[in-house]
Amino acid sequence: MAVSRYVHVILLPNSSLCVCPLPSIFPYPLTSHQAEEAGRRLRAMLKPDDTLQFFTSPYRRTRETTEGILSSLTSDTEEDGPSPFPRHTIQVFEEPRLREQDFGNFQPCSAEMERMWQERADYGHFFYRIPNGESAADAYDRVSGFNESLWRNFNDNDFPSVCVLVTHGLMTRVFLMKW
Repeated sequence: MAVSRYVHVILLPNSSLCVCPLPSIFPYPLTSHQAEEAGRRLRAMLKPDDTLQFFTSPYRRTRETTEGILSSLTSDTEEDGPSPFPRHTIQVFEEPRLREQDFGNFQPCSAEMERMWQERADYGHFFYRIPNGESAADAYDRVSGFNESLWRNFNDNDFPSVCVLVTHGLMTRVFLMKW
């Protein structure tokens, strides 16, 4: 079994970016500059012979963050020299099961939203299903399927030594719950 040496989780909660080499969490503001900084920090944690694979949510902000991370991870710099991680050797997969919790297809008036958020607080954040959307428990089921696929992939002899997930706040929390 070729279990990855690291599984890094890079999450996008509302307005921040965290690099989480399990179990540590490093928060960053969400900017392209900070995505590039996350790539530099990731590069500093890796061994030159590591192989990499990214899974990213299909949402634009996670894809852009992934590109920012890859930009600095794979670029040659004066202080670090040539990158040992050429871009063409890094696999990147958009994974729909890593998308953010679905909050429904519409945003009702603010009074109705306030009522829904109060109902959610009374019912419980994890199990409350937003109308036309999903609960955190639904998102947990989605991530469970992804985790099962990931564990099966660990059996591949050529599975990379480092797996990086770029996803959202709730999805990171439920991934870690299931992990």
